[in-house]
Amino acid sequence: MRKLVLSLIILFTFAGSLLAQRVTYPQLVFRSQTPEIFIDELILPAEDGKTTLAFLFRFNNDFIPYKKIPMNNEFNAPEDAEFYSTVRLSTEIYEGELKRRQDPSANSVTRDFWSDTLFAASFEETRSNENFAAGYLETQITPGTYNFILQLSMMQEINERNTQRREINIPNLQEAKKGEIYFTRNRSEVNGLQQLELMNLEDNVPYGKDFYAAIRIPD
Repeated sequence: MRKLVLSLIILFTFAGSLLAQRVTYPQLVFRSQTPEIFIDELILPAEDGKTTLAFLFRFNNDFIPYKKIPMNNEFNAPEDAEFYSTVRLSTEIYEGELKRRQDPSANSVTRDFWSDTLFAASFEETRSNENFAAGYLETQITPGTYNFILQLSMMQEINERNTQRREINIPNLQEAKKGEIYFTRNRSEVNGLQQLELMNLEDNVPYGKDFYAAIRIPD
């Protein structure tokens, strides 16, 4: 049986955003109705016996606070930009199962962060839920059980917003008997390899628009 080898790439569009609501960050992450934040964990094959763990995220404009760009500034902003914001998302992964509060802390395996300065051309654009900032964090780790925490900071806040620690099991996809399905937005071909743009809408797909489903076939 001939197998199609797909080269998955993660591509995202960065856009401007606004205004934090008076609810907690974990509530926004897991709220099912009109979500302003999408954060999803994605497990992908890697080499040398490791597995790639990626955190895909998207922050809609009606979530991020904006400020008017001051007259004297050092921003490398677009000519039509009138508002700006800064966003930083970091993750820390710990080895082992999730421990009770009184147990000693587990060893940190890896840390990573994403940060960016966002711009908007008008106040209406900052309030639009059709514009968003998006990206991903990824790391390659040995299969096993881990737990992780996400931290969000906007406009250089001193106190970061933390999620509760969550446990995650990282399988060895090279030994898996079943494949996985990945939702993708579109596809292209580079040097004879299929490249797919992964969606960052958790388990959702755009209403009334075409999408692709990429299936990994185990050896």
